Amino acid sequence: MWGDSDADDDDYADAVIHARNLTQMLRSDPRPYWTRVRELFRSRGVSPEEAVIADTFPDDVDFVFGVVISQNRRVFQFDFEHYEKDVEDGNFTAWRDVTDSYLDKTYALEVQAGLEMLAEQADI
Repeated sequence: MWGDSDADDDDYADAVIHARNLTQMLRSDPRPYWTRVRELFRSRGVSPEEAVIADTFPDDVDFVFGVVISQNRRVFQFDFEHYEKDVEDGNFTAWRDVTDSYLDKTYALEVQAGLEMLAEQADI
């Protein structure tokens, strides 16, 4: 899909699996991080029940980087921080609409996989 090699196809397949796993956690994981992120998404008009997590990972002890695709196909990059507080009290320190620029980002493959997943959900 992304190039002429099997490695590119494998990378894309891995990105799809990764997005599915993260999205499942977004929707149903009871751990404090996911519960708080669901609350913060809702406060920004993003439905956790319909959105897709393209990527997220810890970038420090109290800091998480992530990319979410909303139900209306908008792509947001977020930074979640809970420095010197419980995860339940953490907040987004960044919330950027990257819909028009994600192709230039290192997570473009993950976003493409997430957009495909969102399209599949719409067909259900």
